[in-house]
Amino acid sequence: RYILVEPKLIPSGADLNEYKTSGNYAVATSAVVPSIINKPVKLTEAFNLRVFPVLLHNYYTGQQISAYDGTATYYRYYDSGSNQWSAWTLLYPASVPTADAVANNDLLPTSYNQPM
Repeated sequence: RYILVEPKLIPSGADLNEYKTSGNYAVATSAVVPSIINKPVKLTEAFNLRVFPVLLHNYYTGQQISAYDGTATYYRYYDSGSNQWSAWTLLYPASVPTADAVANNDLLPTSYNQPM
């Protein structure tokens, strides 16, 4: 069971790849953010990191970062079978579709764009 608690502070120079234990962590000041290793490249603000099991038995472990100023939320997961982290995915703000994507009906994966 996963319960949010008072965050543990992430120190300057920490590597987010080492955060695989479920919990709530934080970088409290934006001045520390540039020193954090394996964070999303565009993240520049202080943030909260939540680490949680994605499936039973901790085979996959998820990390979600939320910038304190509300400008961005990112997600990635760790696959213990391959000992690999996925790339960070920006969850918020979602990218705005371009005019070309709307005009070409390219908003969904190809399999969804098939005529009915």
